[in-house]
Amino acid sequence: RIVHPPIRSVPTTSSHVMAPLLAILTGGPAASQMCVHPPCDVPRDPHLVPQRAAAVKTDVWALAMCPYTGGLGNIMGAMEVIMQQAIDEIEANGTLLPEHRLKLQVAPDSQCSTTGSIASTIQGLMSGPTKFAVLGDCCSAACMGNRDVSNVYNVPSFSPFCTSTVLSNVEAYPNLVRFSPTLDGNNDVAMDVMKNVLHYRRIGVVSQDASISISVTDAFLRLLDQDQEYGWQIPMQSKLFDDSYLPFEE
Repeated sequence: RIVHPPIRSVPTTSSHVMAPLLAILTGGPAASQMCVHPPCDVPRDPHLVPQRAAAVKTDVWALAMCPYTGGLGNIMGAMEVIMQQAIDEIEANGTLLPEHRLKLQVAPDSQCSTTGSIASTIQGLMSGPTKFAVLGDCCSAACMGNRDVSNVYNVPSFSPFCTSTVLSNVEAYPNLVRFSPTLDGNNDVAMDVMKNVLHYRRIGVVSQDASISISVTDAFLRLLDQDQEYGWQIPMQSKLFDDSYLPFEE
């Protein structure tokens, strides 16, 4: 909400006689220096100058995108609530964006895929007001798609969830800002905890058959293979939703 500071009233016709008298009693400027109806050629009492009203805020738009369908399901349904809460907090603060009002336009379903994200980003950036940024996506494959489009539009992209190591290529994705570590970073931490904190040697590896899970698992197994001197053992390895998982499910 735009709040205007109070403005002191300039003396009206009924106070023409009182204005010079009040000036003399309070030690203010002489009557000849009072400016009752500006503009005047003589200096005005600064206390009678109306305070400057608060500047009208300028709307700035960003494109928000996450999947409604696809491998992760309806993520955007939950994210809409979180994004609205964040916008309300920013607006209530007053100091974060004192001259701007942040608004979001929700993009069409990115489908948690590269092709779906490309179509969604193009539609979102071409419709409605000009966007200064893209917020999302949640899937690395979708991030690859919307980054390709945002690079063409020269719009920065901010992603809290896309963790694929491929996105670390700054030449291919110069406008990408991520808030989560890459998959390689996650694997390094996981291995360090199991080895140096929990002192595990025998571990089971269970993963999904989704592409991102396969990528994480393969990278993790390579780390174990490079550290054979520690004596890692993998007595069980399985993937969810494939034939090797069915006997366990039964």
